[in-house]
Amino acid sequence: MEIEIGCSTLCFLLTKNLRDGLKEFKKNNIHAVELVDEYPIRLNKRRVEIIKSFDFEYSVHCPFVHLMLPHPDKMIRRFYLKLIEKSLKFAKEISASEYVLHGGVIPKIYLEREGGKPRIYFLDLWIKEIAPILEDCENIKILVENLSPKEVFGFSEDFDYIKEKIENIELCFDVAHAIVFNTFEKWIEKDFSYIHLSDNNLTDDEHLAIGEGKIDFENILRRILEKSEDKRIKIILEVRSFNGCLKSIEALEKIIEKIKNR
Repeated sequence: MEIEIGCSTLCFLLTKNLRDGLKEFKKNNIHAVELVDEYPIRLNKRRVEIIKSFDFEYSVHCPFVHLMLPHPDKMIRRFYLKLIEKSLKFAKEISASEYVLHGGVIPKIYLEREGGKPRIYFLDLWIKEIAPILEDCENIKILVENLSPKEVFGFSEDFDYIKEKIENIELCFDVAHAIVFNTFEKWIEKDFSYIHLSDNNLTDDEHLAIGEGKIDFENILRRILEKSEDKRIKIILEVRSFNGCLKSIEALEKIIEKIKNR
């Protein structure tokens, strides 16, 4: 089994410009980088050239703040779809290996109010709008992330239903989300090789460094590694500080070594 540990640019989203952040990754021998395509370091032509000047193994995370891809209003839906289309275009330009996609918020008012639509209505909306965008993606893996119940892919059943219609989606397994939203046992049974890791205190998605919260990573990683013996696993650390990334890499390497030596 091959395990690659990398970091998300979330760790310097609000504190560094893209070039300086990537220089820090390079200085610390981080090879796999997930680029968060979100303000204030949204991907554009200038930043694409900066990205190409480094030799990282890239993945890209879609714009995600208040994303409403399954909104019943077509104008609102199309606005967010254009963001995703542009983001995916840049991901292809930098030869990213993976593109991580959020399902988007299902507006509660339309889901729960009397006369509102059932959840499957919003899943079908998502499929209708996203499927055409994902047709020309032979050279990039499209990964959807497990999220909160308020969003598409908040339940493993969402993934099952949509994958029947869009076969080329795969799973980005976010362990912290699964713990916080009590969906871990459902999601760990799925097939995946790309993982988001961060720590928390089991109630909020805090993006803490590994070891700063209460998640039992030794047990979780043992289960993941046991079911992934023949795979290349990529682990991306989604923590909120650069020092937290470095601390997490060290902690993870120790945990993985301990598991392998048992």
